[in-house]
Amino acid sequence: MAAQSTVECSDNGSMIETPERTCAALWKSVWLSRLTLMGIGLLFAALTVALLVLWKYNMQYRGFVLITSNHYSWTYGPTALLVLVAALWRQIDFHCKTMAPWVALREKPQMGSQSMSLDYISPMQIYSLWKALKNKHFIVMTSIVGFMLLKVVTLISTGLFITVPTIQHYPSLDLIQLNSFNGSAVNVTSFPTLNDSSLVYTAYGILASGLSYPEGTSESLVYETFMPSSTDSLTNLKVTTTVKAVVPAFHCESAPVGVDPNFPNTTDEHPILSLQLQFPECQLIGGGQGVDGTPVYTLNPQTFKCPARQLSPLLQRISCFNQTDPNTQDNWQLLTLADIRYNQTLTGSDETAIVGESVQASSWVTSIPGLTGIACRSSYTIERVNVTYDYSQNPVKVTITRPSEPSQEKLEDFTDFDLGRLFTASLSAAAEMFGNVLDNAYAEEYPNTMFKIMAQVAGGGYEALLDEPTMIKTAEKAFQQVAVQIIKKNLAQAVSLRTTGQASYTQERLRINDVSLWSMVGGFGVMIVIAVFFILTRKQDATPRDPTSTLSAALILRPNKLLHDVLQTSAGYEEDQFAANLQNYTFTSRIANLDSSGRQFVVSVNGSVPDIQSPRDDTEPGWWRPLGANRAFVSAALALPVAIIAVLEVLQRQSDRNSGIASVSDVESLPSKIFTRYLPALIMLLSATMFDSLEFLSIVLAPYNAMKANRQPSTPVSRSLVGLMPLHALWTALRSRYWGSSLAIIAALLGSVLTIVSSGLYTIDSVPVTSPVQIQSTDSFNTTWGNSVLNDSGAAVLTSLSESLNLTYPRFTHEEFALPGLQTTTSQTSGPVDTDAMLSVELPSLRASLNCTSFGLSQFNVTTSYNPKVGPGATVRAVGSLPEQCLFGGPGGNLTSIEFERSFQFPYTQNRSYIGKILDLHVGPFDPVHELSEDELSPTTQRDNPPGCPSLGFIYGFVDVNDASQTSVSVLMCDQNMQQLPTTVHLTLPDLSISSDSPPIPDDTVSKFLPSGPSGETAFSYRLQTHIDTELSLFNQTEYDSSNLDQSTVDRFFQGVLFGKYPIPQSWLAESGRATEVRASIQAFYRRYMAQAISANMRIPTLASEARLFNGSMTVKNGVLRVKQNNASKITLQALLGTMFLCGSLAMFLSTTREVVPYNPCTIAGDMALWAGSRFCRDPAVHNGPDCGDVPLLPKEAEFMDDKTLMRSGVLNGWVFKLGWWETDDGIRRYGIDVVKKEVD
Repeated sequence: MAAQSTVECSDNGSMIETPERTCAALWKSVWLSRLTLMGIGLLFAALTVALLVLWKYNMQYRGFVLITSNHYSWTYGPTALLVLVAALWRQIDFHCKTMAPWVALREKPQMGSQSMSLDYISPMQIYSLWKALKNKHFIVMTSIVGFMLLKVVTLISTGLFITVPTIQHYPSLDLIQLNSFNGSAVNVTSFPTLNDSSLVYTAYGILASGLSYPEGTSESLVYETFMPSSTDSLTNLKVTTTVKAVVPAFHCESAPVGVDPNFPNTTDEHPILSLQLQFPECQLIGGGQGVDGTPVYTLNPQTFKCPARQLSPLLQRISCFNQTDPNTQDNWQLLTLADIRYNQTLTGSDETAIVGESVQASSWVTSIPGLTGIACRSSYTIERVNVTYDYSQNPVKVTITRPSEPSQEKLEDFTDFDLGRLFTASLSAAAEMFGNVLDNAYAEEYPNTMFKIMAQVAGGGYEALLDEPTMIKTAEKAFQQVAVQIIKKNLAQAVSLRTTGQASYTQERLRINDVSLWSMVGGFGVMIVIAVFFILTRKQDATPRDPTSTLSAALILRPNKLLHDVLQTSAGYEEDQFAANLQNYTFTSRIANLDSSGRQFVVSVNGSVPDIQSPRDDTEPGWWRPLGANRAFVSAALALPVAIIAVLEVLQRQSDRNSGIASVSDVESLPSKIFTRYLPALIMLLSATMFDSLEFLSIVLAPYNAMKANRQPSTPVSRSLVGLMPLHALWTALRSRYWGSSLAIIAALLGSVLTIVSSGLYTIDSVPVTSPVQIQSTDSFNTTWGNSVLNDSGAAVLTSLSESLNLTYPRFTHEEFALPGLQTTTSQTSGPVDTDAMLSVELPSLRASLNCTSFGLSQFNVTTSYNPKVGPGATVRAVGSLPEQCLFGGPGGNLTSIEFERSFQFPYTQNRSYIGKILDLHVGPFDPVHELSEDELSPTTQRDNPPGCPSLGFIYGFVDVNDASQTSVSVLMCDQNMQQLPTTVHLTLPDLSISSDSPPIPDDTVSKFLPSGPSGETAFSYRLQTHIDTELSLFNQTEYDSSNLDQSTVDRFFQGVLFGKYPIPQSWLAESGRATEVRASIQAFYRRYMAQAISANMRIPTLASEARLFNGSMTVKNGVLRVKQNNASKITLQALLGTMFLCGSLAMFLSTTREVVPYNPCTIAGDMALWAGSRFCRDPAVHNGPDCGDVPLLPKEAEFMDDKTLMRSGVLNGWVFKLGWWETDDGIRRYGIDVVKKEVD
């Protein structure tokens, strides 16, 4: 160290100067060493760099991957690290404050308040900061500022990381292309290719009922499909790539047509009119330039009862000549719609005749007031489109972006003509899609598949198509969708090719909060400056030994007689007076080199000694009572954890009950951060700080309490805990049996963890919000199904799609249920629609139900036969009793039973087969020549059964022509009932479609059967067989023929039972042990078909003023951001706080904090005053007589020895130090510390 001016004390106490010489190094705190300060500065720099690196990564990669959803790792980590950093700086701060009065003494003479009574340790930090600023002790001030700043940074660190939904991008993602277009993949002359009605069925379901587009198709095109090569995480992925698309088109234009005005005079049921083209560039195929015309079938009002009006459509190919494009000459279709009117005069019994019955009109007129024709040409092009799959939607949402420039590209080996040919063939295969032409010959809208689809596109019947622009628009749209299905099935060839695309996905990522980041960076920057300032300005050479040691005050006081006398004279007063007495002096310290006894640490006292009257020896001293010893403060410190525990429990219950404590508008808003991160951490910091005060008081007084206790100490000097790291202090306290201090340290250690745990206490999550809504019905149901035998309005078609192609159900139907049409009320649609919302409402649904009677073996017989011309066959004849309300059996309608039969023709080479058939059953009276009790020989004339009668029969089982023992047949006769039952339905917005994830839930306990007749009958007479036989198709099976009913032993109804949405094994049809399952499957398939029939045929539009309102609830999945309290963090905090309360209470109980020391032991004077007047501190030069054995004889320069060296010297062996009342040689009682002989056990 640098040479210092030294002083020497003469015998009479005068001070004389001696030459300067180099002194031994004084005690230096390792925490204030250059190496430590440089290390802490580098640590702050490293933390700053780390934050900047994290910020750069955060900006570059839009946050960090959230490896775990457990938020503890990223909320606790930064806070835990900063708690440790703050603990390191706390040591620097403590030793800086400890050295401050000694440095002041070393620098120049100081007043007592600036040196001997100076205390920066025990007061609150803010007070110490003010005092340091007042005293211009800038290093102490910066130390406190650093500590306080680190506390703030620790608080802010609790909000450093937040989770935010972030859109991430993959510039290149490996994909697998699943198909590609190949013009050679289809044989346009192949019968299976041409005879495919499923394509038209699918197009109708999409256009008429809004069914979802099959994958790879859209409204206007077919595109190549693809998928990511890795399907591990598709949940939020949005993938885009460029693929080929085939875009079909139907280019339509006006085609003037006419009809031969000369109506034939004939008795034929369907007189023929000739259709003529009125444009020369085209001709009808089969006619010559339109001269011969094309037959238009009409009705004969002379001999048959006709409807007043019939709209008769016609679609046929025409040949056109186009000089500019000869390749398109054979690729034209002519679509015409004739408005035919029939006016006939009937007399007598003919007046009551049913349409289609024979009559003899006295006069009749057939006219065609309207005739519309268009010519359309089919074509297609190849485009390159951008296709995006959004896997975050369910079902996957597909977005297609087409190029702005048109394309003329075509596929090799596939022409526009080929597409037109496949289109025509598909329509021909689906010719009976809307009913048999013969059965509907007298229908007002003559059935034609293309025109039925066009009418659905137009939103009405044929009449709308009489408008030429409407016909053109609907024809183009209908063709395009049918062509889309054709191309999808025939040209999209399965492949597995590698390709690439771009992807994006919304991911919960860990983002850095800018406010916290830059606050922490700024804080660390200030701390770096403070560390540099410490390195440059700190002063350590001020005290000969560690001032926190219990013996330091005594050893330094011992050779300083004048200081000893001043303190002894001032002792015994209240602390304020004690400090005031010291203000009469100035103090300074030096190292004196004595001639005979070496060096000595001298504290000089200068100033006039006032006439201070010593207090009486029987006066109780004033006791040091810091804030931590205040009962109110102790009570508040102990009560706060209990209050926090209670509040946490209340908030947890509220959070669990209400899905959160409070709502916030934004995760990243400042109020959200304050109330979820900073405020909880601040409260925990407050509690921890209060316990730190209790701990500080306990460890400061621990050695004094030990010296005051009557127990025999294990060491001469009670160990001091002040200035030790927490774990070191705890270990020392336990070894020294400072039980109260041990518990206080544990409580404070737990308190330091509070801020860490509180950083994960609150999270902000999106929670569903449920609010009441009203939904308005748009229709109601009328169970009357007029003319059910001739028209089911596409119910069988839609059933075909959902059963065999797995397409979705039409709106407001699901499985077995038909639901009323709905719309949201005006008040709920005025604002933006949240597509993430779901409506839940209880609706009255309709469900058809079969009530079947199973025939016993005596009620039917099975007859087998073999005809060499047609092969083997079987006939089932059954007779069943009719219910009391329906005794109308037989042609005369007067029998109590009904008899019905069905013949099955087996394949020629097959002697055994499963059979299955649904039959319409009829009671009388009926014409026995043209009508029967079963089947539909004359659907237009045979009347419906009266209410309450059975109307359906089912025959199914297995027949072996050669072995009757293998034959097993079942026969059912069934009523058709209609149930109304409340059903809870979940609807998605904005289209109010039924959620695929939450199917309707019926309440069967309160269902009711609707009446079918005026007398309470419940059996309806719907006639389903014709629609099942002709319009239902199961495209997913080839075992049984669906195109020719006479060749199929299992009809289409039972094909639906066996191969539909919920298939059953065929063998069950013949197993008696599976009878219940088979009947349940028959019931289920019947209900699924009837749900579509009810929806399509029984709805009655409701006026808005009469619409029924249904009360429901709307749940928005991500409706509101709610602050949630984490239960695990809450429990952890409660455990910590409870333990702190217990440890703190026991610590206060086991530690004496009042009436221990009279003065502040954190000041030099307060600590030394306890030793002033003691035998241990009397001047050895004076007290060196024969009685010197009553004190230990210390070595020279003892004040320069540390505790370990002093103890190793053995001079204190056999001695102990006690705190209490002593009587001096002058007979004066004093309170303080002195040394006594150790008692020998």
